[in-house]
Amino acid sequence: MNRIFFLARNALIFNNQISKLQALQKFYFSKKPDFDQNYKTIKEQLEKYKSILNTNPADSDTFFKLGMLYHNTKMLEEAKQCYLNSLKINSQNSGAYNSLGSIYLETNMIDEASLCFKKCIQINPQDYQPHMNLGNVFLKMNNLEQAKDCYEQALQLSPHSDEIYLNLGTLYKQMNKFEEAKENFEKALKLNANSAVAYNNIGSIYESQNRLQESKQWFAKAIQINPEYANAHSNLGIIYNKMNMIEEATQCYLKALKIDPKHSLANYNIGNIYMNLNMLEKAKQCYLISLQTDPLFELANINLGNIYSQTNMFEDAKKCYQQALQSNPHNEITHYNLGLAYAHTNMIQEAKQQIIQALRLKPSFEQAQMTLKQIEQIILNKKQK
Repeated sequence: MNRIFFLARNALIFNNQISKLQALQKFYFSKKPDFDQNYKTIKEQLEKYKSILNTNPADSDTFFKLGMLYHNTKMLEEAKQCYLNSLKINSQNSGAYNSLGSIYLETNMIDEASLCFKKCIQINPQDYQPHMNLGNVFLKMNNLEQAKDCYEQALQLSPHSDEIYLNLGTLYKQMNKFEEAKENFEKALKLNANSAVAYNNIGSIYESQNRLQESKQWFAKAIQINPEYANAHSNLGIIYNKMNMIEEATQCYLKALKIDPKHSLANYNIGNIYMNLNMLEKAKQCYLISLQTDPLFELANINLGNIYSQTNMFEDAKKCYQQALQSNPHNEITHYNLGLAYAHTNMIQEAKQQIIQALRLKPSFEQAQMTLKQIEQIILNKKQK
């Protein structure tokens, strides 16, 4: 009886997934002439795995392959369940641990991602990918030296991987070591001359140095190699924005969002355009979408907090500023704004603490000095009553 129920339930699940895949594939491939063939191939693979699992529900490898199919089509929850099923059957499936860790990393479940990659290394220490992915975890946590150690270990195992050099370049860029970053991106290009990511990253270095024309050329080359590369469209938009070519910038952001509607940076930048036009509700929606993808995106949290403050939604503002401070506890403006939000909700002691912290970070912060005096006067008046 249990076996019959398991198979019947599987049939229902797989039929539902075919419908979901059809909708998803329409989104991803509708702009491409080979849409029908792409969808047909994926549907055939899904039905093949369905048939295998109906015959043998304890096939760990097929659950893993099905997970990769879902993963490649951005159905992350379905992929995660398949990887977990695979590991329940075979706890030594290192590939399932690595892929599951990748999903956790994509969805900002940092601790879970770290555990998966460490388990994968324990099972198969010669596989460079979990070393590299663990480096990505440390990079996201801003543990840069640990990230570097992981990337260098991965490079020893796979010295011809352009992906590792890309990650090393990103690491050095985050450390503001731009020459070392550029050297690593150039090494990636030597290994893969059609790496749109490398062109995009070198463009980002020139952008950070305000070499806008050079940056623009590198982003354009990335788009030429891969017209569906949302990051490059978004970054090109930033260049146009810096050049005060707002219409061109907007078009670039919209192209990025057509490719990836939840693209965090493109939504953030479109939100900034709405913010400058005082279209606060539209800006708010853009920041919220941006934060769905990257909840710790400092600037998106700050700007969303500012909108909530302007519209007297101080409880929501506090949450945004607190989230921003998780990413960067050294921003005196965020501490100051959080202090104001506390003051507006009658949390005077908490407000005082935040203003004092802002002044520790920037003693010459005149507005904070004035606000602190006002708060201290409020506290004194309360004591005298």
